[in-house]
Amino acid sequence: MIKRIKFLVFLLAAHTAQFSQAQLAGQASLKSIHLSHNANLASQADYRHAAIRVLLAPEKETVLSSSVAAKIIQLNVSLGSAFDKGQTLLKFSCKEQIARKNMVQAELAGALETHEGKVKMQGLKQASSIEVALAASEVARLRAQLTLSAVQIENCQIKAPWQGRVSKVFVSNHMSVAAGEPLLELVKDGRLKIRLNVPSKKLSHINVGDLFAVNIDETGSRYQAKIVAINSRIDSVSQTIELEGRMIEHYPGLLAGMSGTAILAEKQVE
Repeated sequence: MIKRIKFLVFLLAAHTAQFSQAQLAGQASLKSIHLSHNANLASQADYRHAAIRVLLAPEKETVLSSSVAAKIIQLNVSLGSAFDKGQTLLKFSCKEQIARKNMVQAELAGALETHEGKVKMQGLKQASSIEVALAASEVARLRAQLTLSAVQIENCQIKAPWQGRVSKVFVSNHMSVAAGEPLLELVKDGRLKIRLNVPSKKLSHINVGDLFAVNIDETGSRYQAKIVAINSRIDSVSQTIELEGRMIEHYPGLLAGMSGTAILAEKQVE
């Protein structure tokens, strides 16, 4: 009887040991699954972190201002208009400037006659060298005034500095403007620049010339670009550094101001 009881106790102990081993194996398996899940989440987080917000900017942009105080008599463009280099965008009424130029021309003609007469009189000992010099000085002054009048008349036409489009119009036809007043805002056609800020800790993985992809929200398409410039200063508040990219090709459907995300190369987000 005692032997039988001992045998039953032995079987119970063996069964308990097997159950404990199975429980430990199950816990190890669950821990392995949990670690694998965390690693997958970390990988997804790294991928999301690699998607950097970007903004498209024109290669060149400028605001044209009036250099004369005058009235607009012809406005040849409107918002969004395309234009070529050298095209006349706007004209001012230059009647006053033209009248001043004609007046200076008449004064210059008289000054030339006076100077010529003084030179002849000096040869006859009837005019001093000072009188001749003063007459010559008056001729020089009026010639400079004539040049200034020509420049003012030239400024009565606003011409395009390069090929592009009008992004903003500040004036209208028959409007009088003061010197220095803004007239038109222009953006240049061509491959757009890409502005983006990346975490400064990624700087060691980024080089000028690196290629990256850009997803534009407004078009829903992906485009190829490359890094063309890296800022020389890190923003101390956000701990980011500004990069400038450039589209590999000219895409007519893209416009300055569009935004999206840049997917940096794998080596740049390690």
